[in-house]
Amino acid sequence: MSETSAGGLWQIEFSAKATRDMRTLDAVTHQRIVDTLERLSDQSWRSDVRKLQGSEGEWRLRVGDYRIVYERDARQRTISVLGVAPRGRAYRN
Repeated sequence: MSETSAGGLWQIEFSAKATRDMRTLDAVTHQRIVDTLERLSDQSWRSDVRKLQGSEGEWRLRVGDYRIVYERDARQRTISVLGVAPRGRAYRN
């Protein structure tokens, strides 16, 4: 993972792809996603999170028209963001 953010109870890591995805977002969407990830890392806010079917440990978090695809490691308390994309493209590899 290339970037790390440690704000809450869980550490957030961004893959190289997720970092590139975040750089393409407009400022408002970027901030909404950062704020949502911070709330998720605090575990103080329940959001629209679902486990992706057909994957071992991937989850998706909905933020408006965007989806954050991530994995979580409960033992290390790490959220690894794999990608951020509009709904139509979020689940393509």
